[in-house]
Amino acid sequence: MTQTADRYGKVLYDLRVPAEDVEQMLGRMSEKGVPVTEVKIDRITGKKYGFCWDPTGTKIEFYER
Repeated sequence: MTQTADRYGKVLYDLRVPAEDVEQMLGRMSEKGVPVTEVKIDRITGKKYGFCWDPTGTKIEFYER
């Protein structure tokens, strides 16, 4: 998570959220019109992850617990 403000005053660039079911979480976001990525698999851990963006452009990562 980034804590320094850029020249536009934006403080948060990305956020990682642990999730039990990444596919379900991204599905819920997509149903509400939030832009999401497809679910991917971390090559090192084998866990699922994916991203969505809030209205201000902050990238939110859902990462399988």
